[in-house]
Amino acid sequence: MDFEYFYKIELNENTAYGEKLLKLKDDYVKEVEKNKIIYKKNIEAYMKLIKLVSLIVKEIGLKDNSISYSIVISKLLNSGFLSKNLIFTKQQNDLFDIEGYLGIDVINGYGCCRNSASLHKNVFDQLNLFNNIIPCAKVENQNLRDLIISVASHVVNLIEYEGVYYIHDIIYNIFAKFEDGFIIDEYFNKQSYLFYKPEIDFIFYSQDFKKVINNIKNYKLDSRCSHIDNSKLKDIILETENRFNSSNDAIKNYVISAQPYIKAITNLTI
Repeated sequence: MDFEYFYKIELNENTAYGEKLLKLKDDYVKEVEKNKIIYKKNIEAYMKLIKLVSLIVKEIGLKDNSISYSIVISKLLNSGFLSKNLIFTKQQNDLFDIEGYLGIDVINGYGCCRNSASLHKNVFDQLNLFNNIIPCAKVENQNLRDLIISVASHVVNLIEYEGVYYIHDIIYNIFAKFEDGFIIDEYFNKQSYLFYKPEIDFIFYSQDFKKVINNIKNYKLDSRCSHIDNSKLKDIILETENRFNSSNDAIKNYVISAQPYIKAITNLTI
């Protein structure tokens, strides 16, 4: 199946499929706008915290290196430094999930891929760095049937380094790159793949159908570009981890400065 051709035909307002997606997107946008009013104080405290996080990310990470910045976010997340009581627990159920601000759950001490990816995007937006969220399905191989019936079950972050795209799954600290416009191939694990789901991208993350179609085209073009090899990526990871491990004072100061905002967010969350 030519997935690119299928989506070019189906992703528009004149198809039954497109109309269904438009309705889902409209419902989502309304929910986000409603949440901005209901959870105004939560969101204000959260965005102030994001500013602090962006400062420590830039301080620890390698200069002008989005891969390094992304690793720092992953380390802060999984070490508990972004959460109340300095504990972050991976879980998919019983989440607060304020649509549009899913990273708030991370501050409350729990969350899954959608929450960590949302927080990552907030930080990269604050740093004025290119980024996006990629909704995808996990598949064990590239069997055509598996790809067709795959259900979106995961989200990861898209970043840019030296002019090309990289995928970072920050909750598991896994890096990958596009193999074509849809299939995402991990750097150090060839036993599983991610498959980009444009329809989910449209509902939650992209402005319109045209943007999603352009995403497919751009991801396909990027798959033909030269990316860093495993050795170079390992060097960036190691150097960033060394900087993180030697930044105890900076992290301690961040944790102290973050407490009023974390307390405000968790006290307001019912």
